[in-house]
Amino acid sequence: MTDSITVKMTGIPEFSARLRALGIDMERKIVRAGALAAGIVFRNAARENAPSLKPNTRRKDRTPGALKKSIYATRSKSKSKPGLETIVVAARAGSKTSKKGVATAFYWRWVEDGHVARGPGGKLKGGNRSRALQRSRLKAGGKFVPGVAFLRRAFQGKQDQAVAAFNKRIEARIAKAQKALNER
Repeated sequence: MTDSITVKMTGIPEFSARLRALGIDMERKIVRAGALAAGIVFRNAARENAPSLKPNTRRKDRTPGALKKSIYATRSKSKSKPGLETIVVAARAGSKTSKKGVATAFYWRWVEDGHVARGPGGKLKGGNRSRALQRSRLKAGGKFVPGVAFLRRAFQGKQDQAVAAFNKRIEARIAKAQKALNER
């Protein structure tokens, strides 16, 4: 899933001048804070949209609310460059709960995209082509469980709110940084 929002600030000379006056280091910090504010909007919407397991379901590998708790938003250091900030919104996909008690949901992609219902011991055997053929036959036979697109719906439905949060956080951080510069 490679959905993204690109916000390009053009035609705003006073805004650009205010950012440049603060210096490059402060500019980076301010843009990072704004981008993370937008990512948090998507994270919260995805948590609202995510399905939850019923409390009385007995499964060793899943706990109720684990999918909602495992959704996070963070900055990608490898994909971010000067002038480009990348915020990743996804679910933790480890196989166990972490030492800090943070839930993980290894199955989040199956919930998001759908999957072929197989049951215990129903692993598809063979090579890639054979498994693809078996998967297509199972889908045709009605064994496909459609996905609940909680991340995609959050992304599509909250773009305007994310841009508003981005702008609000940037304005607040610029005002704070200018106040600090003026006090010096």
